[in-house]
Amino acid sequence: MKVAVVGTGKTGSQVLKLHKDIVGPFNSKNPAHSKEISQADVAIVFTGGDVFLDIFPELVKARVPVIAGSTGFEWTDEMKKEIQQSGQPWIHANNFSLGMNLMRAALKNFNKLMPLLSNPRIKMLEIHHTHKKDKPSGTAKYWAQWLGYEGDITSIREADVMGIHEASIETELEKIQIKHEAKDRALFAKGALWAAGLILKEEPEPGLYDFQDYIAQKFLGENL
Repeated sequence: MKVAVVGTGKTGSQVLKLHKDIVGPFNSKNPAHSKEISQADVAIVFTGGDVFLDIFPELVKARVPVIAGSTGFEWTDEMKKEIQQSGQPWIHANNFSLGMNLMRAALKNFNKLMPLLSNPRIKMLEIHHTHKKDKPSGTAKYWAQWLGYEGDITSIREADVMGIHEASIETELEKIQIKHEAKDRALFAKGALWAAGLILKEEPEPGLYDFQDYIAQKFLGENL
């Protein structure tokens, strides 16, 4: 699998350590252009949101599958249309941890069973490194969606925390805590490479797919 690596920051550099058949890598010193990206089987992108929006046209023109781990922007209908017209499948995620798929399944089931609890009080917390711009994190927003939580999410930015997400559900008589902690950025790089291998193997229809939704369809039989 020949991978075009776009973005050589903390996570992109982990992709380079884990996979050796590389096109590029591409960064501010070696900007990504469609001609070079098209030499790969798949592109893996870990950049800031602003940079991703700048290189988006080149990724579309390259006409290869894309695994996008960039955050801090919204996928517009026009972007989704361009991806569809490119004839390629793209997978995006705010968090490429494979374990996060277990959290999705757990939280969705918690949501279904919440009526069993008497007046449950829910609190949500996410902690990330000081350079993360979006508050709350995209993953925290997904947690809230999966859990059916509509309240505020506490966001903390400190040191070089790679990602902690926590939900607590408390009643008068009991307290339940659900937590996921990323211990190493290689976690996200490995997940992105796994997704790249999957998309090349399965060759889904052209379009933009959410990583966790795609996995839920494959392993749990959920409809997209």
